Amino acid sequence: MADVGELAENIHGIGPKLAQAIVNYRAQHGDFGSIDELVGVRGIGLTIIKANRGVIVVKDAPLQTQIDVTSD
Repeated sequence: MADVGELAENIHGIGPKLAQAIVNYRAQHGDFGSIDELVGVRGIGLTIIKANRGVIVVKDAPLQTQIDVTSD
């Protein structure tokens, strides 16, 4: 699970503030089931998701919906 630093460093268009919002959302709502759920985070829209195809991965999501947010 990516932390604030990893998210801010690896996702284009995400700085520390939005990275913290992702972590807070995940803590409040649980793990993301699909990348589409990222739009529930205030400040993240489809443009950011589309710009990061191949960068963000939501664990246990179907392969066609995965985007990798880890820098492993």
